[in-house]
Amino acid sequence: WSNRGEIPANGVDDDGNGYVDDQRGDDFVWDDRDPMDDQVHGTHVAGIIGALADNEAGTVGVAWQVQLMALKAFDETGSAAGADTVAAIRYALDNGAQIINASWGGTTRSRALDDVVAECAARGVLFVAAAGNNASDAAFYPAASPGALAVAATDARDRPARFSNYGRYVALAAPGDVILSTVPNSGVIELSGTSMAAPHAAGVAALVWSRHPHFTAEEVADVLRHTTDPLTTDRFLGSGRLNAARAVAVPSPLPRVALAVPPVLAGVVDVRGTASAADLAAYTLELGRGEFPTNWTALGDFAAPVADGPLLAGWNTAAFDDGVYELRLTAVKQGGFTARAQAPVRVRDVPLPSPLNNDIVRAGGEIELRGTVFGAGREHRLEWGPGGQPPVWRTDGLVAEPGAGDLVDTRL
Repeated sequence: WSNRGEIPANGVDDDGNGYVDDQRGDDFVWDDRDPMDDQVHGTHVAGIIGALADNEAGTVGVAWQVQLMALKAFDETGSAAGADTVAAIRYALDNGAQIINASWGGTTRSRALDDVVAECAARGVLFVAAAGNNASDAAFYPAASPGALAVAATDARDRPARFSNYGRYVALAAPGDVILSTVPNSGVIELSGTSMAAPHAAGVAALVWSRHPHFTAEEVADVLRHTTDPLTTDRFLGSGRLNAARAVAVPSPLPRVALAVPPVLAGVVDVRGTASAADLAAYTLELGRGEFPTNWTALGDFAAPVADGPLLAGWNTAAFDDGVYELRLTAVKQGGFTARAQAPVRVRDVPLPSPLNNDIVRAGGEIELRGTVFGAGREHRLEWGPGGQPPVWRTDGLVAEPGAGDLVDTRL
């Protein structure tokens, strides 16, 4: 990429964008209009996205005909001021970037960074970010900022890379372990990190957009998320591992899917969300036990599209034991292309809200125990035990209130 509105080296801000002689981007560290990489990280990331093909350089980018805008916000040690990173993102926004790749970040959340990432989404720019290299599920920013597409890393065996972050903020994973790419002075080396995974996703996004320039940024992100290959793992790495071939084969926007459910479900509830497309064939709701279900129970199949409304009305949660589940929504459009959303939920039809956990009660005093047993035909037993992990459970000292029924084996 070059700034065609700028005449080089004339000392004038020809295009009126606030930067003088920024023909090749900008350097926000030294403020000198020269964004040359004086480390290796930025060039390596850029090569993964768009290194040229057929030049015997030893590597090629995912989208080798893409235009790359060079913006320098990190110094030779790999350090950056938060204000410089925000300024670089805003420059990209204001000067025509369609995709921004952020192979950097930290665990400290920034309001300014959140705001500029949200502005990217509002202005139709896809913001792709590395999920972090702490082997942790702690949020990493800007990947965890609302509106970012967070990318974790996998290795050559389709396993989670040993260093990769994971967690609910991750949208998908991509190769990030021992990746060969470019470095300054016409070299190539292997590096590892979610910094290498994110540009794979950014490159595929560029390929999808090149085939479908009418797609919105949200629709491109949907394609990346919903065309992945599944991963077998005990860590949450989003929808799966990036699949470029499947992504570029999508002919039209995928169904919009979203789940809007509270984290705890009890009694009879409406499952709300979105499953919509101009040519929607059907959508399915399923429930799986545990954080990483291998078996799913169908809650229902439906044909009519829903936009931010009840996907399933009057669902009786008492049909399932209390515990942790995954709720899964799958929408299929005519032609078989699918989109999927998941949300963690806890079914709690037998809560004991009073007393609270770790409440301190005066010895010899009386306390009120309050709770609910929801579901026809259920039995309940109220007991107490000493210690954090009681070896025995007892019923002495417990007295039922009038009308509450017996304490043990009461059928409701």
